[in-house]
Amino acid sequence: MDSSQWVSIHIRDRLEKGEISIKDSFLYEGSFHSPTDKSLPLTEDDIDNLTIPSYGIGEVCARGRRGSEGWMDLFHGDGKICELYWDNRDKKPVNKFEVSGVDSAKYKIECSGWSPQAGPMGHVFIDIEAAKAKAAEAAAKEKAV
Repeated sequence: MDSSQWVSIHIRDRLEKGEISIKDSFLYEGSFHSPTDKSLPLTEDDIDNLTIPSYGIGEVCARGRRGSEGWMDLFHGDGKICELYWDNRDKKPVNKFEVSGVDSAKYKIECSGWSPQAGPMGHVFIDIEAAKAKAAEAAAKEKAV
């Protein structure tokens, strides 16, 4: 499999309790593969069976000669956290990565690391933590100043 257009999504669970699960993954172009072996393809069902333990990291990788376009939903228990969408197909002038549908009353999500330039998207880091923890951290910083 050609590795010229790739993305590696690192989902970091910063939640105190419970695990993050992936549901409804879909790849329009390209293919999923094992993070440890690029030659080992994974199906959408394989991705949907991934769980990330509290304070753990999960990785979802996709690649293709012409890039990939896909999405997946992240859940904490039965509650939906957000949807992740990416598009790094080679006919596009730029790469796109979006986090949408965030339940901001419950979760704080940070997305970083990926390249918006056409070509390989690279590593995407998704940090998920409780919204109240972020607010308490900000209040503590203000108090210290």
